[in-house]
Amino acid sequence: LSPRLPAPRSASLAFNYSSPASPFAHLSALVIVAGHAVYNPPHDASSPTTPFSSPAAWAFDEAVPEASRPRPADLVAHVREGVRRARENPEALLVLSGGATRAAAGPKSEAASYYALAEALFGPGLGLDEEGPAGGAGGGSNASTRERRRRQTAGDDDARHHSSAGGGGTPPPPPTPEHIGRVVLEEFARDSLENLLFSLCRFRQVVGSYPASISVVSFPVKARRFSDLHRAALAWPRDRFEFVGVGGEGAGGREAAERREMEFAAGGVAGGPYGC
Repeated sequence: LSPRLPAPRSASLAFNYSSPASPFAHLSALVIVAGHAVYNPPHDASSPTTPFSSPAAWAFDEAVPEASRPRPADLVAHVREGVRRARENPEALLVLSGGATRAAAGPKSEAASYYALAEALFGPGLGLDEEGPAGGAGGGSNASTRERRRRQTAGDDDARHHSSAGGGGTPPPPPTPEHIGRVVLEEFARDSLENLLFSLCRFRQVVGSYPASISVVSFPVKARRFSDLHRAALAWPRDRFEFVGVGGEGAGGREAAERREMEFAAGGVAGGPYGC
């Protein structure tokens, strides 16, 4: 007989976000911003604030020549585009994707750093709310979001007290402070395939179902990589996938960027769709 797995020790470990307590069960569109670097501005209080578009504010892959690195202004544009799309679609969940990939930034993930950047650009919550855009221009009420969470927390406490007093039933899951409006982080992806795969899994974890559509924001030169190679590797329908190319091709120019993509595609074909 196969060994039986132990039951979860708390309600939080068994949390299913598709439960009635979740404000995310109605979401159907996945918007992914794929990380390419870590936003890591210096913390020297004696120096002026480093602009978002300054290379000094970013930790890049040291193995990539400086001329081939992405332009910081384009990375900022990726974040802006992802937030814009999520604001315009009240059924969209924005996933900022990228792991702790840069030694110079320590354990800070690309996703967490992109959120810090987005918060600096748009304010806490990025103007996203469970109820979607307000007034047609985006930006739900963060105050109302906090009030709903306060009521949920109070309900959870009452339910736990009721259960411990012999009232029976399963208490609702506790609130999840990692969720701020309709944006979550995916902090484990190390490459573009994992950006897509792990973000899809993150949507399933949060919403309780898979999305009806996926949009990926990245550099235009990566269109074939995401639309043909990675999408096909996951057997995701083409008519439910959109690639959004934003920015240029890097400091090395279009020719160098296309050459890197051809090398990537050749490696992908040699190693199979999953690069193994």
